[in-house]
Amino acid sequence: MIRVVVSLSIMYVLISCNTWKSQLQANGSNETVVLNAIFDFCHTSFPVKKEKIFAVDIMEINNNVVGVSILANPEPFIIIDGDTSNLPSQLIEYQEKLFYWFDEESKVNDQVIAVLNQYDMIDSVKSIAFANIQINHSIKAIDYYFCKEDLTKYKKVKSDQIIGEYTPGFIHLVCN
Repeated sequence: MIRVVVSLSIMYVLISCNTWKSQLQANGSNETVVLNAIFDFCHTSFPVKKEKIFAVDIMEINNNVVGVSILANPEPFIIIDGDTSNLPSQLIEYQEKLFYWFDEESKVNDQVIAVLNQYDMIDSVKSIAFANIQINHSIKAIDYYFCKEDLTKYKKVKSDQIIGEYTPGFIHLVCN
């Protein structure tokens, strides 16, 4: 009986792991890179269990590698006198979590604002003098480094530095 339970448990783990890994796309745009990072993050990273809102940052590292950083971010955006230019233009809800990022090719729209409001992520003030700005510097990010030629090849690292401000020693191995 114990063998059956252990065997079923192992099969479940293997099947569920293969299920989410099959969602990863090998080719695509920056949005594909972000989605691949989110899929891995939601299935393998500890912060996802306790947080609900995450900021995503995308950065070209070199000709072969693009980086994605995912950071828990419970602080609301401050809108001063109705100016929404500091709001993210892209977001996705996945497994009851919100992930947002800034995309230069997209503009903030009413749907993005509605979702951010749903998560209490917008604070509107008349002047910056009334804003309550708090920054938590102790939060660590999970940084992903994707091979541009095959987005299913990647490495990840937990970091307290902003992506692009350091170069991990394994960067040359990402596409191997």
